[in-house]
Amino acid sequence: MDVHKIDSIQAFRGLAFLCVFLSHVPLASTGPMGVSMFLVMSGFLMALSYDSRMEALPKGLSRSVRFGFKKNRKLYPLHLLTLALMVLYTAAELWKHGFAPEEVRNAAIALPFHLVMGQAWLPNRALYFSFNKVSWYLSVCVFAYTVFPFFFRKIKTMGKRCLILSGGGIVLLQIMVSVAVSVATAGNGEWVKWVTYICPAYRALDFCMGAILGRFATQSVKNTKGQMWLMTTLEILYFVAVVALIVLYTMENVPDVIRYDIFWLPASLAGVSLFYLKGGLLTRALTNRLTVFLGNVSGQAFLLHQIAIGLASLFIPNAWVIAGCSLAVTIVESVVYMKVEGRILQRTDCFRQR
Repeated sequence: MDVHKIDSIQAFRGLAFLCVFLSHVPLASTGPMGVSMFLVMSGFLMALSYDSRMEALPKGLSRSVRFGFKKNRKLYPLHLLTLALMVLYTAAELWKHGFAPEEVRNAAIALPFHLVMGQAWLPNRALYFSFNKVSWYLSVCVFAYTVFPFFFRKIKTMGKRCLILSGGGIVLLQIMVSVAVSVATAGNGEWVKWVTYICPAYRALDFCMGAILGRFATQSVKNTKGQMWLMTTLEILYFVAVVALIVLYTMENVPDVIRYDIFWLPASLAGVSLFYLKGGLLTRALTNRLTVFLGNVSGQAFLLHQIAIGLASLFIPNAWVIAGCSLAVTIVESVVYMKVEGRILQRTDCFRQR
C-alpha cells in the first residue's frame, strides 16, 4: 500500500500542522494536540506500509538505528539549514547580551545534540527548545522509527483482542510514568512537561498506539457504504468533543500529568480512524486540495514556520495578521525548498548515472 496516496490522511496531516502553527502565533492552545496527531498518524501509516512487507524491516539494534535516521533523512538537510540560520541568530543575541556565561554554555551543549537530532533527550527547556525550537520533534521521530521494527514484529501476530489489551497497557504505562514523575519531582511542571511532552522514550508510545491502530485497521474491512449519515453523526460528535477539549485545556483545568499527551491521545486516535474511513460528510469536505496540499508540505513547513512567525512578530503587532503573513511565507518557502531540493537530487542522480 502506498500510504502517501491516502489523501484523507494527508488532509489530517495538514490539520495537525495547523494545530501546531496556531499555537505558536499564538491564537489557539492546540500545539500538544497537533503533536499527538502527528505521532499517532505516523505510527498508523507505518503499520499500513509495512504490514505486507515485513521483510523490509531491519533486524538488530544497529540496523534499526540506521533505519530510524534514514526515515528522517528527507528533512535532515532542511534541519541543518534552519539550524545554521538560528545559530547565526543565537550568536547575535549572545553578543547583544555580552556573552552571558550560562547562555554560551547552553548553546555549546545543545549544538552537538541538534546536529544528530538528539536535543529532546536533554531535560532542560533552555536546551531542547534552543535554536529552531520545533526541531525537538525530530528527536522523537528518530527514536520512534528506531523502535518500530521491534514493536511491529510483536504486534504483527496479535489478534484484535490482544491489540486492544496492548493499547490499554501502553496508556496505563503512560499514566503510571507521568504520575510517578509528578510525585518524584513534587509536581515540578518543567520535569513533567519534559517527560510527557518532549522525551522521545515517552512520546514514542503515542507512535506505538498509532501502529496498533494501523494494525487493527488491516484486520478490519474498510467499508462505509450506506453508512454516510451514521459516519457524519460520529464526525460531528468528534469535532464537538475536540472543541470541548480545547476549551477545557485553554481554561487550564487539566492537570499537568495528562495535559501534554494523554489528554489528547483519544482524540488523535479517533481522528486518524475517521479520516482513514472518510465515510462522512465532514471528513470528505475537509479532504480537499488545500488540506491535502498542506499535508504534503507539512514536514518542511513544520521546520520553517517558527522562524517565519518570529520574523513577522518583529514588524507586525496583530496576531491574526502575523498568522496570515507567516503562514503564507512558510508555505512559499516550503514549496521553493522542495523544488530546489528536487532539482539538486535530479542532477545528482544524473551525475551518478554518467
